[in-house]
Parts: sequence; C-alpha cells; structure tokens
Amino acid sequence: MGTIHLANNLFQKLLQLNYYITTIESCTGGLLANLITDISGSSQVFWGGRVVYDNKAKIALGVKPSIIESYGVVSYETAHSLAENGGVCWIGIASSNKDTIF
Repeated sequence: MGTIHLANNLFQKLLQLNYYITTIESCTGGLLANLITDISGSSQVFWGGRVVYDNKAKIALGVKPSIIESYGVVSYETAHSLAENGGVCWIGIASSNKDTIF
C-alpha cells in the first residue's frame, strides 16, 4: 500500500469521525502534512503541522532533554512525548538501507 493511498484512507477516516489532525515531523520534513494537504478538502480535517528537525525544536515542544539523552532522538519515547505535546508524531531515520519510523 503506497503512502498516497494511506493518506487518502487517513483523510476519509478523519472526515468520517469529524476529527482534526495536527502533525509533528522530524526527518520527513513535512511529508505527512504534505500528503494530507494534497487531498482536496483537507482543511476539513487538517489543523496544521510542525517540522522539528533539530533537538532544540523538540525540546521547545516539551520533550525533556533527559528523554533524548536516555532513549535517543529516534525512539518511541521521544515520539510519544512529542505526540503528547501536539499531535501525530512521525520521526525516524531515513537512509538508503532502512527507514525506522515511530
């Protein structure tokens, strides 16, 4: 299943539930927000998004430095902390060999 198909499914589900979404992304640089906003009518479900590439940006959104130090920036704990402070979080390592997304 491709990312465009997944974005369309997410859009339809959010519309059905009458939910809004906000995104916080790191290595994807706004890809998820872009996929959602490429869909006609996305303003019915999309509130906004942030790209927090640098650790200082993550800390500014409420991630405790101790979480980053203990678990690493690419971890469930960091992603969970970001999501608690602002929305759906998508972080990971982008490489030619393997993508790790939380």
